[in-house]
Amino acid sequence: MSMASATLQAPPPGSEVVVQGTMAGWELALLLLIVLGAVVALALPFLRTLARRMERTKLEPEALARLERVEAGLQEMRALQNRVMELEERVDFAERLLPRPDGRVVRDQPRE
Repeated sequence: MSMASATLQAPPPGSEVVVQGTMAGWELALLLLIVLGAVVALALPFLRTLARRMERTKLEPEALARLERVEAGLQEMRALQNRVMELEERVDFAERLLPRPDGRVVRDQPRE
């Protein structure tokens, strides 16, 4: 029998068919877990080293002093902003209570 005349025949009923070259679902999942584990195992030391290097990076004393001055100025500006808001509320209240030149007192019209 030559190769050219060979024909494929169906396997007998009830026999097991083995197909080579494909992976079952669990085999693929296992392979992915192994690859992922290897990537994490290789990347973790690098990331730790990078984190340590970033922790060691300190600001120069001049830059640190300048940053502290900027933060202090920002806190002072926020305090002044709160004070201005309080003063605006007081002025609005006083304007509503003071009589107008025509003798009316405005009580229900807050200034926007």
